Amino acid sequence: MLGVFKKNNLMFSPVNGTITRLEDVNDNVFSSKMMGDGFAVVPSESVIVSPVSGEVTMLAETKHAIGIKTSKGTEILIHIGIDTVNLKGNGFNLEIKNGQKVKAGQTIGTVDWNLIEENQIDPTVMIIFTCGTTVFQNELEKYYGKYVTNEEAMIIRDEGI
Repeated sequence: MLGVFKKNNLMFSPVNGTITRLEDVNDNVFSSKMMGDGFAVVPSESVIVSPVSGEVTMLAETKHAIGIKTSKGTEILIHIGIDTVNLKGNGFNLEIKNGQKVKAGQTIGTVDWNLIEENQIDPTVMIIFTCGTTVFQNELEKYYGKYVTNEEAMIIRDEGI
């Protein structure tokens, strides 16, 4: 594991891939942090896991965005790809539903990256803290540019999420 600290302070990458800064995402809504602070992952495999334990609070009809709220009230948005809304759910196989409890690291679905590539869509996965939580960038700094698997945990906040 990249970082084992206290159980409540861990967050998993939702997908295997390379961690990158949100500011480097090729979409102004995300890179300007208009929706909130966070980080991104350039994916390499199709399995999507829940980055945190909590309750699924939102599933986009098009399956490209998932909202999860932790027991501490932190709200997280997993946004799979840029402009993937245009696929109208094609290429996404989610195994969760609204109101369902999920555990950090639990598989919640898969994505057909070949379909996304065929449609010339950026596959970057964004993890956004939508409730105004500030991600401590100095804690994330050690992960930027590193390849992580969705079985590895990252320490992202001193007081937990």
